[in-house]
Amino acid sequence: MLSIPRSYFDDDDIWSPLTAYNYRPRSWLLPSLDRFLTLDEMVEKPSSMIRNGKFQADLDLRNFDPNGINVKMDGNTLQVNAKQEKKGDGHYEFHEFIRKISIPKEVAEDELKCKLDKDGRLRIEAPLKKNLEIEEKERNIPIEFVNKKK
Repeated sequence: MLSIPRSYFDDDDIWSPLTAYNYRPRSWLLPSLDRFLTLDEMVEKPSSMIRNGKFQADLDLRNFDPNGINVKMDGNTLQVNAKQEKKGDGHYEFHEFIRKISIPKEVAEDELKCKLDKDGRLRIEAPLKKNLEIEEKERNIPIEFVNKKK
């Protein structure tokens, strides 16, 4: 005989006589409540990798003014900052983007280049080192504007 749960949230399982497995119908009815996402799972990560003998990282900065984007290298950490401020009658908006990317030891940090396309996609590239010398220093990396909107 079928047992009916007293409430949707009770542990009584009305499907137990019908299934041969330990099957929980709530897992397919409410998949979004099945588990909680961590912050790392919710935040879009930059796609960075070593491919074809060079390092590449792509970031989406389409909502930011190109003049408000700053890329800085500190040790083996690349930091990308973008700020946008809008003032109007009765309102104020401020948007800020900060992303830190660890650069692998085999990447030649001195040859890092940044390219910002017309769609706001920032691509950071660098070739790999011939030898693995590591220098701890901080420097700003200039951004080259490509396919600039007119």
